[in-house]
Amino acid sequence: MSAPLRVVVVNHVHPNRHHVSALRMRMFAEQLSKLGDKVVLLTDRYDAHDQGTSPAAFSELMDTHHWSAPLSVSPPPAQGSLIARAREGWLPFGLRQAVIAWSYFMNGGVFTDWRDAAAPLITAVAEVFRPDIVIATFGNTDAWAIGERVANSAQVPWIADFKDTWSHFIPLGFRARTARRFSTMAHLTVYSESHRREAQKWFDAPMSAVYSGYDNANPQVLDTGNSTGRDIVLSGSLYGSPHVETLCAGVRKFIDQTGNSDIRVVYAGHDIPLFDSASKSLGGVCQTHNFGYLPARELFSLQTQALVNAYIFNPRSLFQQKVLELLAAKRPVIAIPGEGEEALAIARDVGGTLHQAGSADMIAQALKSACADDRPVPDGAIEAYSWASQTARLRDIMLRVIDDTK
Repeated sequence: MSAPLRVVVVNHVHPNRHHVSALRMRMFAEQLSKLGDKVVLLTDRYDAHDQGTSPAAFSELMDTHHWSAPLSVSPPPAQGSLIARAREGWLPFGLRQAVIAWSYFMNGGVFTDWRDAAAPLITAVAEVFRPDIVIATFGNTDAWAIGERVANSAQVPWIADFKDTWSHFIPLGFRARTARRFSTMAHLTVYSESHRREAQKWFDAPMSAVYSGYDNANPQVLDTGNSTGRDIVLSGSLYGSPHVETLCAGVRKFIDQTGNSDIRVVYAGHDIPLFDSASKSLGGVCQTHNFGYLPARELFSLQTQALVNAYIFNPRSLFQQKVLELLAAKRPVIAIPGEGEEALAIARDVGGTLHQAGSADMIAQALKSACADDRPVPDGAIEAYSWASQTARLRDIMLRVIDDTK
């Protein structure tokens, strides 16, 4: 293995926030630290009570921090600004759109208050930490701008991580102009091969697919409260879709056709009211339970105990993270209403079972198949998609980028 790297990771979302937007950069930062690298994770503050990290405090932390884990820092609170009021919907219609458009035109983003507040910390990180490389993720363009500034100040290369699809998150009319602002990126990482095709519309930097993985190390055993072990586990975002009602209708058909009334339908995720509303149709048919948000290790425990895992497919989401997470649980998986070819290919490659079900009849049939063919995903192939394996891939990319820019 090469000498330890000094890496700055930039993400807008604080690592302690219970949100998928915090997960990827937090996991890469933690895994790089486990490999012996020194990592600074620069994000926004955790909440309004968090006063952030001053340059002086950062210098002190550099002397005392134990580098077996990332050093998480945030700039102090941003001053009130017009763009913050526009983001939060406090400006009248028309004025709000005009402020956002002006900010994209002049600054290439709409979190410029966070970017400006970070300026002193950027200087401190570059001069005191002296990174070898920077990686910043596009949940918003200002994370890229901060990453670019750290890299420029430290005179090192930076990698742009491409999370959200440019065509959906950057306003029409500003996409090409905003993309050109970040022409200094040395490399661009994408979440999947499907994601790469979207990125290629806007960027010509070298690209590599680095999947958001899964972590099955040290799962925290969760008491599911169901001794039958016949849970249909629905997890993740539900996207306000009617597909949850389709799932419930499919479960009713399955029970009517098989008499397996010991089935329980459970949900783990943030969309609590939506699940509670849709699952009322199962009253008197089977049990339901809403776990709400679960920490990753408890969620993995729930998924490994499932009869079958299910999720709602979002065609705008090209990450493949949900399907990898569920295949790693080594139980049959149902994608509602279907899935893309890349996810289906991954399932085939690792020997997993991934059903596509867009109707109640198809869901009932998928549940019958899951009961009849209960083969788990075999050990081995899925390991290539773990956080540890994908972080090793990312680190190899970093080393190549550093060598190429010397």
